[in-house]
Amino acid sequence: PKLPSALLAVALVFIGILSFTCGLILDTVVKGTRKQYELQVTEAYREHGRR
Repeated sequence: PKLPSALLAVALVFIGILSFTCGLILDTVVKGTRKQYELQVTEAYREHGRR
């Protein structure tokens, strides 16, 4: 009799876990991209900044 509520609860938990995992992946990508950008800025400054 309570099967629809149980399915809804399981679906919400699944969506929560999926959102958390996507957040971790996106955070890792952003950190990597930011590090790459900082390295490029530092390299450009060394090449063009000091003449």
